[in-house]
Amino acid sequence: FRPFLSLEPLDEPKFVSANGIEKVKVTSGAYSIQAHDLDTQHYACRFFLDFPEGATRNDVTLPAQRIYFMTSCWNQDDHILERATKWKEDILSSIHQIDDQIQSIETAESQKGILKIAEDIRKQTELKSRREKYVAQIVMLEERFPLGPGQILIGPNNIAFLKRGVIARK
Repeated sequence: FRPFLSLEPLDEPKFVSANGIEKVKVTSGAYSIQAHDLDTQHYACRFFLDFPEGATRNDVTLPAQRIYFMTSCWNQDDHILERATKWKEDILSSIHQIDDQIQSIETAESQKGILKIAEDIRKQTELKSRREKYVAQIVMLEERFPLGPGQILIGPNNIAFLKRGVIARK
């Protein structure tokens, strides 16, 4: 169990509505960061803030109560996200090489003997099996790391936060 630590808002959020600029009152909250997967240096970041007056903008209403947030984060000092991106690039390169090899087998001379045809089928089967394993590795990487552009926000102390997460209220 890790204790929650104090969280202080730096300023009051503002937005423009038909009434002009409106401020949203936010009071102190707390946060906790817990290890989610030590192999990937993936942590769960949970925090809450209190919105004593709530707010409404267009069709979105923020109720006057405590709001809970949860997202993922990684310590950038470990360079784990850069390494995962490199792994993905290397795997994609291997997949492209396999695709090229399969294409060259398929477009080779059509005047082949039965033994050459059988050998080509065996090679294609091996290549497609290797390709499937690489694709599974890409899926695993994408499930464990935010590898697409614009998915993370670098915060204090070089912590990378996933921009999307969960918001809840009691």
